[in-house]
Amino acid sequence: MFEVTIILPLKSNELQDLTAKKATIERAILTVAGGYTADSVRGSWLSDSGVRFDDVSDRITTVVDSQSKVSSLRSIAENACILLRQEAIFFQVRGVEVEFITEKAQAA
Repeated sequence: MFEVTIILPLKSNELQDLTAKKATIERAILTVAGGYTADSVRGSWLSDSGVRFDDVSDRITTVVDSQSKVSSLRSIAENACILLRQEAIFFQVRGVEVEFITEKAQAA
């Protein structure tokens, strides 16, 4: 299994609200992965020209079972860069062991 994390800003570098555009990206992630978890994070980064940007973002984490799905999620992140007009989008992949605990598993 592969855990994939993508961080999407809530506002553009020009402080425009990105909620609607971000929702499109989240739908694409949902289509590939079947589910995700999002939590709010904040951070700062320096552009190549030395300008500081402070961001409030959503960190989207999902788990997929194949490299092809990881590649699809990477493509979504690349397209998010264009759609959200970002210099970069954080994209992380880690190999993980995951188990989804269900009520049925408890009864067995």
